[in-house]
Amino acid sequence: MNVTFCAYDSPNHIGGPNTVMRRLLPALRGPGLAPRALLLRTAGRADGATALALGRGGVPTTQIARPASTEALLHALLHDLDAHAADVLAPDYVAPAYYATRWLRPAGITTIGTIHGDDAFYDALIDEFVAGPPEYRLDGLVCVSRFVEARVRARLGGRATTTMIRCVTSGTPLPREQAQPPGEEMRLVYVGRLAETHKRSLDVARAICRAVRAVPGTSGALYGDGPSRRMVQDLLAVEGAGLPVRLAGSVDNQQIQAELLRSHVLVLLSDSEGLPMAVMEAMACGVVPICLSTPTGALELVQHGITGLLVDDREDAFVAAVRRLRESPELWLQLSHAARARIAAGYTPEHSAAQWRAFADELRERAGPRRPIAVPARFDLPPPRPSLAHLDERALAPHLALLRRARRLIGALRRRARGG
Repeated sequence: MNVTFCAYDSPNHIGGPNTVMRRLLPALRGPGLAPRALLLRTAGRADGATALALGRGGVPTTQIARPASTEALLHALLHDLDAHAADVLAPDYVAPAYYATRWLRPAGITTIGTIHGDDAFYDALIDEFVAGPPEYRLDGLVCVSRFVEARVRARLGGRATTTMIRCVTSGTPLPREQAQPPGEEMRLVYVGRLAETHKRSLDVARAICRAVRAVPGTSGALYGDGPSRRMVQDLLAVEGAGLPVRLAGSVDNQQIQAELLRSHVLVLLSDSEGLPMAVMEAMACGVVPICLSTPTGALELVQHGITGLLVDDREDAFVAAVRRLRESPELWLQLSHAARARIAAGYTPEHSAAQWRAFADELRERAGPRRPIAVPARFDLPPPRPSLAHLDERALAPHLALLRRARRLIGALRRRARGG
């Protein structure tokens, strides 16, 4: 079974879905299953971070410049899948690639989508490719947590679908080493995208400053990048002045584990998470997570007082949880061991690969005979959904395409002038 995964990539691209792919694909390799990646470069000609990581894992990749339109992407994708005799396409979060289902199913090729979270982008994927026109419906849909699966089914409501839906949890490797108990200093870390939507980065930075100020013998670091980076930097300059709290910048997945092993507490106070990779990675290292108690995928990993601590707010309750861990080394050690054991029991890449392969095998039994893909000369697609429009850019008439390129160039020059 030849499986092609699709993703965006660039030298600094280290987002959650790409991290999942970097762990899953090497674990999928084995008798009867050959994974590969078709990576759409979004910056320059240098190899992307995902391409390099997959290469180290022995997974073949094909890198192409990101096509200028959905139609161009579909044309390149269908020819690529035919050339590589693909049996399965996993478009992941590359929204335009989902439209390929219409031409893949008649060729006996299975399409398996993935829902990583619970925002408007993933809702639009569900509406268009699970509950939408039958010819564009996915054969299978992977949900990265039971929380996400429940949201998908709730989103569907009473709408019928032919798409098979399955929970396939993500995984992270267990390092040989384990975080050591706090000594003179207990280190708090945040790892993830710096953004306000869902992540609430400013509130997280403010919460870490408040805890470090209130609890002696603590320090803080925030790892990541994103649209809120400058605002977080400005906030730390004021509220973190004189405190051992720093913005540590973006760190590749190959290095973040080493940073976590020197830490003690992982801070995740997001409004929403599908199955947070940062929490999974931290727990694998024996770092104790503190998360909000609001219903998210984090609650599948963090059980209060067993594998971590849950708090009701980012203020007093969070500070109290930090103080509790600082003043009770025995509790920290107990939670640390249980957190690591939780990951070892069901959230490794091997567990994820076994679930994914079983689902793909089941779907392949429903597929028709393999035939050449009939690539159309022209793609007649449904209107783009607003929540997908930033990725689903349709081909324009030449004069309109020139105008769009000019606007993008002006925007890039303005961002450069502002230092963004």
